[in-house]
Amino acid sequence: MVLDVRRDDERVESPIAGSVHVPLDRWLERIDTLPSGTLWVHCVSGDRAGITANLLDRAGRSVVLIDDDFGNAGGP
Repeated sequence: MVLDVRRDDERVESPIAGSVHVPLDRWLERIDTLPSGTLWVHCVSGDRAGITANLLDRAGRSVVLIDDDFGNAGGP
């Protein structure tokens, strides 16, 4: 499952089909609603995705950080 942590306006510009959208500033309140299994975490620059991936990893979740243009990631 792809977890898109971009801002709302960024997602509107280039949505990722099938992804779950939880902006970084709201993910903590929604962590219990995230699907089980490996989460592929993405944002525009990689900074927010890196923060989110680190926090999810610390919470015991399986995480893949997409540190590239999403189109180059190969998808889950």
